[in-house]
Amino acid sequence: GTTLTDEQVAQATAAITHSENDPADALYAYAGQGAAYTELAGELELPDTHADEAHLESWSWTWTTPADQVLLVQRLVEGSPGITDEERGFVWDLMGEVIDEHSWGVGAPRSETVKVHLKNGWVEFKSSDGLWAVNSMGQVEGDGRNYRIAMMTRTPDFDTGRETLDAIGTWVFDILGSGPIEPA
Repeated sequence: GTTLTDEQVAQATAAITHSENDPADALYAYAGQGAAYTELAGELELPDTHADEAHLESWSWTWTTPADQVLLVQRLVEGSPGITDEERGFVWDLMGEVIDEHSWGVGAPRSETVKVHLKNGWVEFKSSDGLWAVNSMGQVEGDGRNYRIAMMTRTPDFDTGRETLDAIGTWVFDILGSGPIEPA
């Protein structure tokens, strides 16, 4: 409900375009942590997105689903009572500026004529099963493509998760770029 300071704009930019954790931590604390996260998810009508009650201080312990992540992309594109046009435009623009190093998964098949807005995330669950959650969500548009997608994996290591998401992202990109899909 307030305007971000120049420092917070820089933090949001680093968190989204470079996937930097320290700026994300600072913004999560500023925004009110878990309770505020769950409240915003409700305002955005993301039914399966919420903070973990046992870890309210950490954004990496939040819960969501691929369906909710696609809804989030939709809210950023089309609007929602839970976010102003200025706020969603700010986030959306940053998702279109993710650095090449982090443009995998949804962003794997980039080209000059296809625009990708995405956010990837990954975390190792050291305190539970040691597996990695490696995720990618966003929108692809251009050359006859216009789709939103969210992919979530649980893999033994980061590289396997990223390779899996790159393969799926490329398959979807290629299939949806091959012409109209006719119903069977």
